[in-house]
Amino acid sequence: MLKIKVLSIFILFFSVFTKASEHISLTLDLQSGFTGQDVEIFINDIKVLELTEIESDPVLDLAHSFKTEIKERGYVTVKVLAGDSKTEICIEVTEEQYLGIERSINGKLVHTLSSHPFLYD
Repeated sequence: MLKIKVLSIFILFFSVFTKASEHISLTLDLQSGFTGQDVEIFINDIKVLELTEIESDPVLDLAHSFKTEIKERGYVTVKVLAGDSKTEICIEVTEEQYLGIERSINGKLVHTLSSHPFLYD
């Protein structure tokens, strides 16, 4: 009976550990260039965040930071709505990443992937 309990605890621990390791940590920073636009963030076609009239801090060049976990791999889509126009970018995430999204002067979205957090002063 004791062997079965120990084995059951080991199997339970192993399954929890395995499931935890399948998740990928993602930090998404909306950086410079946001001047009152609405932003929607999707992971694998599921809307996970909606922000309205977002503004970048001119000193930090940061508008919003969002942290989540993705199971195994995923596609992150960021949609920016400015009046009647919509701009979007889709990025595949396969490992722990820090994703920075900037909005350029002409409204295009530019992304930066990093294995280290972005620094803001």
